[in-house]
Amino acid sequence: MSEHIRMLRVAILGPVNTTRRDEEAGQFANVRRMVRVANAILRLGCVPNVPALCSFWHMIEPLPRSVWVEISRNEILRSDACFRMDGPSSGSEQEIEFAEESGIPVFYSLEELADWSRKKDPSNFVARQWAASMFDGFERGDL
Repeated sequence: MSEHIRMLRVAILGPVNTTRRDEEAGQFANVRRMVRVANAILRLGCVPNVPALCSFWHMIEPLPRSVWVEISRNEILRSDACFRMDGPSSGSEQEIEFAEESGIPVFYSLEELADWSRKKDPSNFVARQWAASMFDGFERGDL
């Protein structure tokens, strides 16, 4: 893009922790799903934000859960909307409650998010075209 265009920012929320015996492998699989959804959100012309990427930080330098909660809440406050992935997660439910209390809309399907983003910022057509074109030649992973 030759000119700067502000794109809507969307926080992706969903299950990170797992009950699998190999906790790190389970977390990686969950974050991988989030990154694939982030690609789909980017194709909509929005900037995806994946607070759960901090789980990799935590694997390297563990910090108390309260620190991750505060980081996630700050990332939510910087977002124009949230997208809730499916799957049980008490942490995500708390994040959704926080987002709603903060007046940030929460979406549960990409179609709803796409409709909202077009209505919220109809002038963002250039960003949507740019985002779609940047994936030319790349394979689209399964969500």
